[in-house]
Amino acid sequence: MSHLQMYSEYKESGVAWLGEIPKHWGAPRLRYLARITTGGRNTEDKKPDGDFNFYVRSQKVERIDSYSFEGEGILTAGDGVGVGKVFHHVNEKLDFHQRVYLFYKFPEYVSARFLFYYLRIFLIIDLKLYNAKSTVDSIRLPTLKNFQVCLPPILEQTAIARFLDYKVGKIDRFIRKKKQLIKLLNEQKAAIVNEAVTKGLDPTVPMKDSGIAWLGEIPAHWEVRKLKTMSKTTSGATPLSSNQAEYYDGEIPWVRTTDLTDDFVTIDDIPIRITNKAVAETACSRLPIGSVLVGMYGGAGTIGKNGLLMTAAVTNQAVCGIFPSSIFVSRYLQFYLHFYRPFWMITASGTRKDPNIGQEHIRNLLVAMPPRSEQEQIVDFIESETAIIKMTITTIQKEIALTEEYRTALIAEAVTGKIDVRGYAMRDEGLEAYEGLGARGLGLETVDEEGEDLLEEPEDAGAYGNGENE
Repeated sequence: MSHLQMYSEYKESGVAWLGEIPKHWGAPRLRYLARITTGGRNTEDKKPDGDFNFYVRSQKVERIDSYSFEGEGILTAGDGVGVGKVFHHVNEKLDFHQRVYLFYKFPEYVSARFLFYYLRIFLIIDLKLYNAKSTVDSIRLPTLKNFQVCLPPILEQTAIARFLDYKVGKIDRFIRKKKQLIKLLNEQKAAIVNEAVTKGLDPTVPMKDSGIAWLGEIPAHWEVRKLKTMSKTTSGATPLSSNQAEYYDGEIPWVRTTDLTDDFVTIDDIPIRITNKAVAETACSRLPIGSVLVGMYGGAGTIGKNGLLMTAAVTNQAVCGIFPSSIFVSRYLQFYLHFYRPFWMITASGTRKDPNIGQEHIRNLLVAMPPRSEQEQIVDFIESETAIIKMTITTIQKEIALTEEYRTALIAEAVTGKIDVRGYAMRDEGLEAYEGLGARGLGLETVDEEGEDLLEEPEDAGAYGNGENE
């Protein structure tokens, strides 16, 4: 914030990545600022109707019917994808996973709220600095205890935490509004696709009952055909990673479910490639350009994800490839699969935790089929109508990313004393540009469709991190 001043005197912190801190601040080890322990529960212990919050290693807070801690604390993931990313500041009765760390019993010279903000930004930086791999997959207790914290006197900690509660509350409200707008735009995009592939483009055309409850009426001149009557399908395999030298880093693109999306994308830039030897010695089948791909395994988040191949490729065993056909336009089939995606779970098998579909499910898919020329018209219409929506979503995503950068910079500058917020008066100023970042300073939209200021003080300002970490 341009009107905020720096401190008058600084000194070296002794921490390589931290640099200078205000002269009267310290940099103690975390072991002196809180007690640290881990939980005793497993993820399987959660109870959806439990009375208490259950903190696991992800952003999502589960429920449980027991509690092992009561009071103020900070929780963070000890391993998994949440390492250095998932933090909660709480004051309640709770239970927590055996690989979740709890910081508690803070001495009188420590503000837990200040420490929460500091850890949220700088713990992952410290972990990466001393980690040989590109990603951090776990934190060990000795590492945590030795982590250095830039610590001002308690009154300044309280002032900084209050300042950040106020400003971060505004930022988070802005981001939530933008994410909600993206959700609405995606719903609009899906509605365009769903209407076109089930009703066609001519609202005056005679209709008939498709005979399928979830499909309803379709144009009278359309057919309903099983996919297996129009094309063949195949899936692939995963070459042994133990044979890395002979099987990987080849010339043949190898598609996994992580390469698919729920946004009917075309696929031509495939990061992993395997060798001809890998294809010859595994169950990988070659798929030509124009093949439509469908995710089969991995639960509700993966089943039905799709892609349209723009280059010849093979797949792993979790991806079904549908070969091109003279009967359908591949892009039309992909749009239809996007419409059908919610229905895959009805016929999925396996456990509730990890349901899946197989090639037989896909082969028996009932497809509403207009003549091929009409399919081409529908494809052109959908691509034209959704192009502007896609561009708008991309613009909003960039706005969110820049605002998140601003949020990170703001917290980092405040908790390390690069700005002096002691005299800051809480007032409705919006998000000013700060070192080139910020919402209004970046020309971002800060007024919604009804004229409401998206940066107005939210009702829950200051609640950030209390069980909800976005």
